[in-house]
Amino acid sequence: MMLETNKTLRQYVCLFIAVIAYFAVHEGAHLLLALYYNVFEQVKFMGLGMQIAITREALSETQFIIFNLGGVVTTLVVGYVLVILTKKIVTIKPKAVKAVFYYVTLAMLFTDCIYLAVLSSFFGGGDLNGIALLFPTETTAKILFVVIGIINIFIFIKFVYPKYVAAYKE
Repeated sequence: MMLETNKTLRQYVCLFIAVIAYFAVHEGAHLLLALYYNVFEQVKFMGLGMQIAITREALSETQFIIFNLGGVVTTLVVGYVLVILTKKIVTIKPKAVKAVFYYVTLAMLFTDCIYLAVLSSFFGGGDLNGIALLFPTETTAKILFVVIGIINIFIFIKFVYPKYVAAYKE
């Protein structure tokens, strides 16, 4: 199989699949909550991303917070489950499948942390608009995601990366 022998192609394909997986999990959680609260309007495709548009006025503040937290919590939970399963995942024989899990784990652990801590300042708050309602200031919420990101870096370096390196040497 071509993906098994061409490392660069495998990396790009796996990265693409990780992006799709991230959006499916993150925006999927928003979609389920929007449907549950009966506020779903449409799926908006914007540049490199997508967004679940809702009728904001129909949500209480608590519902709005839950809606915004839903995507972030779901991606982090999926990321942590993948970390827990890493020991089993690295035993998968096809390198391409193993690589997909590697990139999906990266996407789930880091995308929201990077966006909410840093990029939201440049591209708009998105989920931070609701999450920040839990904190005295938006900066406090951003600091929380910096801390979560640092913890995730530690988890990734300590528990994920070494297992994949060892698995690829075999």
